[in-house]
Amino acid sequence: MRTLMVLVAALLATVTVKAQTCPPQDQEHGLAEASRPSVLHGTLLVHDELRQWLGVKLDRPACGQKEVEIVYSKGEDWRRAETLRGCTLTATGKLYDSPTGYYSADIAISDPTLKPDPSCHAFPVKPDPYAVPIPPSLTEYQVSIIVDYRSKGHIDVKAWRSGDQRVPLKPWQAYVNYTLTGSTDVIWFDCANDFRIQDITQTPENPNGIFDDKPTGTVLQDLKGSNVIKFSCKRETGTAHLKRPS
Repeated sequence: MRTLMVLVAALLATVTVKAQTCPPQDQEHGLAEASRPSVLHGTLLVHDELRQWLGVKLDRPACGQKEVEIVYSKGEDWRRAETLRGCTLTATGKLYDSPTGYYSADIAISDPTLKPDPSCHAFPVKPDPYAVPIPPSLTEYQVSIIVDYRSKGHIDVKAWRSGDQRVPLKPWQAYVNYTLTGSTDVIWFDCANDFRIQDITQTPENPNGIFDDKPTGTVLQDLKGSNVIKFSCKRETGTAHLKRPS
């Protein structure tokens, strides 16, 4: 029986290897994407770093990588995948080289189909934070964004009613939007729609000042430590809602 189990395991490993199709190495233009889907097996991990990302830590390396980043084009698919954190599963999709600094792993898999193993106990799907309505009575609120580069990095965002920091406004995604550039040293940020951003402070301060655009942006100064950006959001007119990140 033990010999049979070893043979079956070896056969499955062989099938898995055959199911891996790597991105082309000699492509000069466009996205370097594999010609056929790959079938990968591993553990789904949620990385809470400068950019929160999903990855499959593989049982066996694929295309020379021990972990592949999972990328979804729709937020609801990302939230469903996130419920499988810590589960072993099979991911099926096309692999491609991560083309920009917005990626956290060298190879990604686009809109994969995930099949959790029977041992997986999924978490509940989190609600869409961008769909949470802003109270009509709210006329002004404060925001702080802390970008900490230490260790693997982390970003902490908080929003609260002006004059009452003890009671946070949650989820913060309904009140503030931010984006890091691919090089992670420039940050763009904005209030909810129909709120005007004002009273911006930055520590350490950017000697060249704040980019007075919409969204507003600045160059982060301490790329080895902590950066703090604070601002207020004041209602203008209409019904407030946050534009989803592009």
